[in-house]
Amino acid sequence: GGLMTAGAVARGIAGAVLDAGVRDVTEIQRDYPQFPVYSRWSVPATTVGRYRTVSLNEPVVLGGVSVHPGDLIVADRDGVVRVPARLITAVLDAATEIERREREQTRLILDTGSLRDGLAKYNRI
Repeated sequence: GGLMTAGAVARGIAGAVLDAGVRDVTEIQRDYPQFPVYSRWSVPATTVGRYRTVSLNEPVVLGGVSVHPGDLIVADRDGVVRVPARLITAVLDAATEIERREREQTRLILDTGSLRDGLAKYNRI
């Protein structure tokens, strides 16, 4: 919740991904807009006695995925993705190329007024 977020911000933590629920979502977004929090759900119940920090910078498993210190976590409204540290450069290069091609495809679709033309040229949606 809000107090846990305040503590995380005070410790210099950049964000949180929770394989659990979070409360005070409105407060967190209002008071700490730079601190992203991704969770499975939101809950009205307090965290007192339910959650506690047991370690920092150690491997964890979230949603069945192992996450290690140094891994890149990318998240938005569509979901959360873990990129292993050793693959960050390769994944960033591939993602940049995909984004470039999708912008070209979007322009083609808008310019021609045809989704079919965009699909035919780029063979993907």
